[in-house]
Amino acid sequence: MVDDAIGYHAASVTDFWTGTSRWSEGSQKAVRETLEMLGPKAFPWLRKAENLVQDAVSYAKTTIIIRSVTVAVGNILSNTMHLALVGVPLTQIAKGSRAKFSEITEYVKNREELQRLQVQVAAAALDPKAMKPLAARIRALEEANRRLSIAPLLKAGEFSTISESLTEADVAIREGRWADYIERAVDKLPGWGATAAKNLLITKDTALFQGLNRMVQYGDFVAKAVLYDHLTQKKGMTEREALDRIFEEFVAYNRLPGRGRDFLESMGLMWFWNYKIRIMKVLANTLRERPLHALFMMGGAGPVTGIDTVWDGSLLGNAADGSIWFSLGPEMG
Repeated sequence: MVDDAIGYHAASVTDFWTGTSRWSEGSQKAVRETLEMLGPKAFPWLRKAENLVQDAVSYAKTTIIIRSVTVAVGNILSNTMHLALVGVPLTQIAKGSRAKFSEITEYVKNREELQRLQVQVAAAALDPKAMKPLAARIRALEEANRRLSIAPLLKAGEFSTISESLTEADVAIREGRWADYIERAVDKLPGWGATAAKNLLITKDTALFQGLNRMVQYGDFVAKAVLYDHLTQKKGMTEREALDRIFEEFVAYNRLPGRGRDFLESMGLMWFWNYKIRIMKVLANTLRERPLHALFMMGGAGPVTGIDTVWDGSLLGNAADGSIWFSLGPEMG
């Protein structure tokens, strides 16, 4: 909980020189002296190599999650099956998903407009005449957001827990210099060639990338909103009870993994273990609350339907079918 609140230093190969490590001073010195046998420039070389690998891994993760399209589609199908097994009618899932996607799109648009208006308010702080219409517009947008049916979920912070290792705000940062190098190279092409190459490579500034990114980012949140309506309107739960239930039915991606696993994942030695580990909670909840559904999934529902179930995606399910080794080491990259 303390780590989630205040964070921690990201682990790095340079820790042996900086001292930001839990290893004893003697151990750090031994590793440092061993690495310096590579040459006097061991520190900058290792740092550059680490950055290069992390940039490449980040680009690979973004490609797997967003550019591949399969993850976005698979996530929608998986959420649909999960909601159906919880008891939400398919007609309600289809109708609710469209409505909630529209609402979250409106919320994001309003939030961007509010940020723009707040900049204008700061610039017009000494001009009451200019401030009045800006303040009125801000109040109108805030009221519009409060009227949305997804407002309780937004207030509970559920929109921040979206997508493995990627959020709407930090996609540009996570791809690093590797993606920047590709985009600079593409920008040097003639006008029509640059546009074609960007769409082929699905670079960050294309509408295709942005659309796919939103498809991934909004997927779990839309499913949460549909389930929230079902629990409060059909099951008679209170807002708090429904939110507590939703927390048990979906993966919380924004909990920090710890320095060790964070470093291994950033270096491409572990892939998407936040999902594999944390969906075990959902699997345990399903076993306790809906044992027949759990047996249905463990009996091979995923391979038969082609939909990734809670069991298929979990660490336990991966260990059972032998696919866990694919997420260790560079093979997935």
